[in-house]
Amino acid sequence: MSRTTILNYLSILEATHLVYVVRPYHGGNAKEIVATPCVYGFDTGFVAWAQGLHEIPPKEKGFMWEHLVLNEIAAVTQHKDIMHWRDKQGHEVDFVIEGEGKAPVAIEAKWNADAFDPDGLQAFRKLHPTGVSLVVSANVDNAYTRSVSGLEVSFCSLSYLRQRV
Repeated sequence: MSRTTILNYLSILEATHLVYVVRPYHGGNAKEIVATPCVYGFDTGFVAWAQGLHEIPPKEKGFMWEHLVLNEIAAVTQHKDIMHWRDKQGHEVDFVIEGEGKAPVAIEAKWNADAFDPDGLQAFRKLHPTGVSLVVSANVDNAYTRSVSGLEVSFCSLSYLRQRV
């Protein structure tokens, strides 16, 4: 298929809310990747079916959790300004939300909070030092904040995330 055909199909899927195309966040730094979007399926059941899964194996739960977190962010923000961030060294942040005149909120989606690796958030905050850094996890009931490698990170549940964005 040609690139144009793929982009047309993707545009239709995005317009009908079957997929989310999450575009890159960038602040003008040459270290940031500015042109590669991420594509997420809206319906995690369909995503699992398309992968041939009848049950979600443990290694896929984080992948599905990311989709669910994006769905919640989209529901609260009405699809406005949801982005992701990557740099040329391979660091990434799952989602970035920036409101008008507000510092960017960096969000990592982790099925298990204990699996959080701060490298992506640290790299992001070096370039964009102000704003809230969140880790949204399925195994966090009560939100808490802690310093991780010198970075203040709030760990929270999906319901707490709804209140923060």
